Amino acid sequence: MSESTSSSIYSLWPALLVAVAWGATNPFLRRGVKDSESSPSFFSCDVHPLLRPLIQLLNLILNWRVFIPLAINQSASILFVAVSAAYPISVVVPLVNSLQLVVTTVVGSMLGEKLTAKSLLGCILIGAGVTCMLVDDNRSH
Repeated sequence: MSESTSSSIYSLWPALLVAVAWGATNPFLRRGVKDSESSPSFFSCDVHPLLRPLIQLLNLILNWRVFIPLAINQSASILFVAVSAAYPISVVVPLVNSLQLVVTTVVGSMLGEKLTAKSLLGCILIGAGVTCMLVDDNRSH
């Protein structure tokens, strides 16, 4: 593996950016969808049952509390594809998927969601696991 594709934490900053974007947008998406379910819809007319999912999707897209986090989240998904092509998938996927859970927990607690001891322990174990993975990967290269 060349120096430019080494999986050290410094060279994996795009993967960390994806994890932060995914993790930070999850609580906002959850809150936006919850708010949109309790608020009146832009299009609330009676429609054919087959069209109802399309109308619900349109209402979500028109709700900025859903659309903005969704746009950020999906932009990070595009970056994830590029990162997955440039770095070892055996490092990128576990790194991004695990750290986004930690970021979701932290951002959720900042937004007033309850932070349980189990969640905190999970974050610590994820951090330890990611550290072990990166140390082992760097030793093998």
